[in-house]
Amino acid sequence: MHKTIPSLIACLAICLASSCWAQTFPIGPDDPIVVKALAYIAAHQNPDGGFGQMGESDLSTTSRVVEALAAAGKDPTSYVVNGMGPDDYMLLVSKSVYEGTLGTNPVADKINILLGLAACKLNPRDFGGRDHVQSLLSMQNESTGAFGSGPMDTAYAILALMASGVPADHPALQKARSYIEESQLPGGGFELFPGWGPDSNVICVVIVCLRQMGVRGETFQKAVSALPAFQSPSNRGFFWMDSPDPSSTALGIQAILAADGDPRQPPWGEGGENPVKYLLSTFNATTGEFFDPWGSLRPTALAVPAILGRLTPGINISESAVLCSIPALLAVLLRFNGANRE
Repeated sequence: MHKTIPSLIACLAICLASSCWAQTFPIGPDDPIVVKALAYIAAHQNPDGGFGQMGESDLSTTSRVVEALAAAGKDPTSYVVNGMGPDDYMLLVSKSVYEGTLGTNPVADKINILLGLAACKLNPRDFGGRDHVQSLLSMQNESTGAFGSGPMDTAYAILALMASGVPADHPALQKARSYIEESQLPGGGFELFPGWGPDSNVICVVIVCLRQMGVRGETFQKAVSALPAFQSPSNRGFFWMDSPDPSSTALGIQAILAADGDPRQPPWGEGGENPVKYLLSTFNATTGEFFDPWGSLRPTALAVPAILGRLTPGINISESAVLCSIPALLAVLLRFNGANRE
């Protein structure tokens, strides 16, 4: 009896600790962290109604922001500056996106406008008189089934088309899924493009994509098994390149949720550290941002759905569309320079 009481007390302590964790993740849309993060996002809206990681509005950041707002139960079109909302910004760029002249990655632009329109509950088949669904479908490689430059663009294309009402069993989406499965590396990972090596962000996007398609076979399981290798041993945050960051960690949390896992538990959480704890450690309670030295707007938009425990159709910008940024470009050059020396 004397041994039973301490055991019960210990058990109760564990249960209370577990209950405490359960209360902190996922958090609700009225939590001060979410409220402050949304205020930070709103403060960075531009006069044209859009949002931009580098200040000037860009479609990729705008689409990530409206997804975050929708995940928090907000109407993205209600966020306006001088009468201009994100829907107005997307209308401004609609023609350029449709014609493939907006940026250097026409496929990514078509994906992003579909994701943004879906979050705003706008008709993607008749937006500004243009059918953006068919426009993206027309970009599929008839031979391989791929969209864009590899598995990441292809997975995002599937997510964007499904968010726009295209069913998972559509022949184009099934062909794209086959391409993704055939692109998987022996260790379960996926490359951003040939020669890049396994990339955590690509793996995460593929996991969410397959989950949304209802596919949980060998490809899915191998991808999930490959993911823990991309966590920092010290804080269990997910990294892209060499160090953990809020964007990759938010993406990792969503991939874990897509696999019906708990990001606080092994193999994701170890030694009192886990991805949720790391992501929250990047939050600045004064400014409301999830801080990243290269710019916090997009990371904050990505973090909001993750801490809410919700999956969004498109969870990160395709890196191939932002390689023109100085930090990413330098990282790529350094990586390939090192590879060429080996």
